[in-house]
Amino acid sequence: MNPSTKGTRRRAVHTPTLSRLPMIAGPDPRPRSGSPKTALKMPYIKGLTTKDLRQHVLDLRNKHGVTVYAWCRRLSQCHALTDRDEIRIVPVASRIAYAAALHEVGHLRGRHQRSSSTLVRERWAWEWARANALIWTPAMENSARKAMKWYALHAARIDRPARLKHAAYHEAGHAVIARVLGLLGGAATIAANHIFQS
Repeated sequence: MNPSTKGTRRRAVHTPTLSRLPMIAGPDPRPRSGSPKTALKMPYIKGLTTKDLRQHVLDLRNKHGVTVYAWCRRLSQCHALTDRDEIRIVPVASRIAYAAALHEVGHLRGRHQRSSSTLVRERWAWEWARANALIWTPAMENSARKAMKWYALHAARIDRPARLKHAAYHEAGHAVIARVLGLLGGAATIAANHIFQS
């Protein structure tokens, strides 16, 4: 036992339910450090614990019919399967993990998630996360910004296979329409020749 705490009692901490937590309008009242970018107006609920954040993710999952099909160890492994309404997330043990979980639900329920642009999908998934979060801290915002920066650097490489697949389906559609209309055409194959790709 630590000599400085000898003879002192620990006071029981009462955690209020989410419906009874007071909402404080305006920016987070806790001290901030860093650039003026962190001075965004963000929701803050006094007395919010990690357990409350975890419960909020479970409530959103139930409300939107989303299944957590697997748990991962790193934030970089999180993703959403949009065709199945399933997500893979890290256990909600911090505010950053909470933001990542909301972001993945945002891929299923947010706006513009059928866009062919990765940057558009990512941006709007983060917007959904911000709009539905009980709390949004500067650290959570920084995590979102870092993710968007990574996608900005890699979006062209990520989007390229989808563009090529779309073009292949489009071109194959011409042959199908010609056959349905009874037009004569030669033999055609859809195979990558890697000559005219940019």
